[in-house]
Amino acid sequence: MLNRSDILGALSEYAASQAALRLEIAKQYPDLNIGPDWQLDQTDIKWTLGLSLILPLLSRNKGPIAEAEARRTECAARFLALQARVLEDLDAALAACRVAVQNSKTAEELLSNLNKQAESAKTRWQIGEISKIEYLGQHLELASSALARLDAAVKAQEAVGRLENAMQSPLDKTEWVLVTPQRDVGPSKERKDE
Repeated sequence: MLNRSDILGALSEYAASQAALRLEIAKQYPDLNIGPDWQLDQTDIKWTLGLSLILPLLSRNKGPIAEAEARRTECAARFLALQARVLEDLDAALAACRVAVQNSKTAEELLSNLNKQAESAKTRWQIGEISKIEYLGQHLELASSALARLDAAVKAQEAVGRLENAMQSPLDKTEWVLVTPQRDVGPSKERKDE
């Protein structure tokens, strides 16, 4: 969450309100300032020592301290609300990403199984156990599964993109990067045999 600019802005706003509160608390105690000064008096340079003292007598700066505490409390409440919203967005994006990646893996496994069935169907068609229509139906199902796998991979990449947007930072983890599946060229070879 520390990569998000809105979180960093809210944290710096809270830090500024905390510093303002500390300043107001420090003002409730006497402030003694000593400083040198010089003046020119008829070609003579005279050095003097300046002394100033601020004495908070009765109020002890209670009003400004209360205002600074209220501003700090307000900044804290805004930060907590923002943090809750950001965590909710991150949780939703992460859950969607996990589901999309799992769907992509499932589609890959299904396509692998259908590839095995297509090889089996090719052998069965060559020895005459099934008709050409059944063989082509198997290839149609294989093409449909390949399209579903590609769709699942696209949705997984989109979910990863939404997670990166919620984090406002790119994912550096290699296990999140999905590889675009290679296209099978098996059916085009079989058409030459026919």
